[in-house]
Amino acid sequence: MKFQKIKVNDDKTYSCFYIHKVDAGYMEFCAVGEDIAAIRTSFTKIHEITTYNEDGTINYITNQYNKMTDVRIFFEYMELKLADIEDESLLSEDDKTTLTENPEAKKWFSGIQVKVIAYDDLKDQVQEIRETLKIDVDTSAMDVDEYRQYMISEMSNACSAAIEKGAEVETSKGKILFSYSLTDQSNLKTLVMSAAGSDLDCPYYSADSHCYILTSEDIIAIWIACESNILVQRAYYNALLEYIKSLSDKNEIAKITYGMELPEQYKTKMEESAACGQAIIQATLAKYKGTGDSTLNTDTSEGSTSKEESTKEPAENTQDKE
Repeated sequence: MKFQKIKVNDDKTYSCFYIHKVDAGYMEFCAVGEDIAAIRTSFTKIHEITTYNEDGTINYITNQYNKMTDVRIFFEYMELKLADIEDESLLSEDDKTTLTENPEAKKWFSGIQVKVIAYDDLKDQVQEIRETLKIDVDTSAMDVDEYRQYMISEMSNACSAAIEKGAEVETSKGKILFSYSLTDQSNLKTLVMSAAGSDLDCPYYSADSHCYILTSEDIIAIWIACESNILVQRAYYNALLEYIKSLSDKNEIAKITYGMELPEQYKTKMEESAACGQAIIQATLAKYKGTGDSTLNTDTSEGSTSKEESTKEPAENTQDKE
C-alpha cells in the first residue's frame, strides 16, 4: 500500500491516510502513527507545506496555510496488511518480525488528524514577525493612552498564556500538568461529556505529550481544574483591566505586572466573578451527568479522583494534543 505524504518546512515528511485541501483557507490530513508530540513540534511554525501523490510525485507546494488549529488522535484508525505497506518507516521491529513469521499478518494503525488554516488575523502575523526577528517595542515615545493600550495588550497575552498553560491535577496516576489550549478545551469537553455518563477509562495526553489511561473521575477532575483556571484568569484579567484604565500616569502603568496583587476594590470584584463562574461549572457538569443536581462532588483535591482499578477497556480517544 502506498500513502500520500506531506512535508512541512522542507523538513519532516509524514505518510498520510488522506490529505484534503478543502479551500484556500483550510486543509486537513490524517498522518499514520501515534507520535502527536512530533506532529505538534513540526507544525507549530508552518512556513511551507509540500504534498506528494501516492506515486511520490509532488502534488502541490503552498505557503498559504500557516496555522495549526486542531490535532487529535484516533486509535486503531485502519487495519492494514503488513506485507502491503511499502513505507518501511511505518513498521516497527516487532512488525517486521511478525511479517517474517506470518506474511498474511495484519495490524491496526492509529491516525493523527491535523487541521491547518491560513492566517486571517493580521495581529497574529505581526506578533510572529516580532518574535522571529526579536523586535523590541519602543515604549518611550508612546503617550499615556498609547502606552495604556500597549500594556492592556501585554496583559491580554499573559492571560491567554496562563489559560493555555492549564492546571496541575491530582489523578489516579499522580499529580500531572495538563495544558488547555483552544484545541484542548474542545477535546476535553467532548471527553468529559462521555466520562460524565460512563465509567470507561480513556487515554489522554499531559502537557508534555505523555499518554495516560485515566479514569472517568480523572477526566472530570481535569476539566473542572482547567475550567476553574480559566475563570480565575479571566476574572483577574478583567479586574486588572479596570485598574489599568483608572491610571493616568505612565510611570504607574509601567508598574503593572500580570499576577500582581490587586487593590482591594478590584480584588473583590474578581472574587465575586470567579464565584459566579464556579456555579456555572457545577451546573454544566450536572447537565452532562443528566441530573438536575448542581451540588455534585467536584472536589479536585488530592485523593478525590481515586477509584478501584477498572477492568473495562479504554474508550476510543478523539483527543488531540498541543
